[in-house]
Amino acid sequence: MPDFVEVMPEKDLIGSEVDQFKQKIVNTLSNKPEKLLLNLSKVKVIDSSGIGTLIAAKNSAVGIGCDIVIRGVSADIMKMFKIMRLTDHFVFEG
Repeated sequence: MPDFVEVMPEKDLIGSEVDQFKQKIVNTLSNKPEKLLLNLSKVKVIDSSGIGTLIAAKNSAVGIGCDIVIRGVSADIMKMFKIMRLTDHFVFEG
């Protein structure tokens, strides 16, 4: 069981672009890591599909005892996360 795995989407988390990211998360969580790092440094835009994917990932991770940490969030996206109070539900780094 790996203790730390990083997933980094290569594109913005919008609409149909989210499907590939979602599948990466599902595949990663199937290996039951202790910690999943979501590196969003290449993401400039995120819509409701992307937010929904992050929340679903969090729920799935909790179910297997995996911690999720989000890193590399732009100032604009972090502002949106704060407004939506997602900062109460996720751990953010740098």
